[in-house]
Amino acid sequence: MENQVPEGQQKIKKSPYVALQYPEFRAYMMGNSLFTMALLMQEVVLGYEVYKISHDPLALGLIGLAEALPYISLALFGGHVADRRDKKTIMLISLLVIISGSVILIWATNPISGLSKEMMLTVIYLSYF
Repeated sequence: MENQVPEGQQKIKKSPYVALQYPEFRAYMMGNSLFTMALLMQEVVLGYEVYKISHDPLALGLIGLAEALPYISLALFGGHVADRRDKKTIMLISLLVIISGSVILIWATNPISGLSKEMMLTVIYLSYF
């Protein structure tokens, strides 16, 4: 006797790429990927700039610390807020904060700003924090 599957319970092959059929999801994934790449490039460039300004490996370590502290300190609070508030609003506010930090970094690292090296490093560390 062969294994017969009752009607209505046949195995349906599910493709892992079904979500890519939706243009909105493809646009979201492309935007998210480009945004992530831009943030990673910014981190590398800032590490280079900090080392170029200070010539101190400890300064690079402090950049890593300035990146990690907000993540560690806000993880639980961020989860609570994400459960209680509208996620689209949270994402928009987060994006605005990241963009404003990037604009501050562009201003601070621009030679026209006239900041001293110590002040430039302070602005870079504070913008990461």
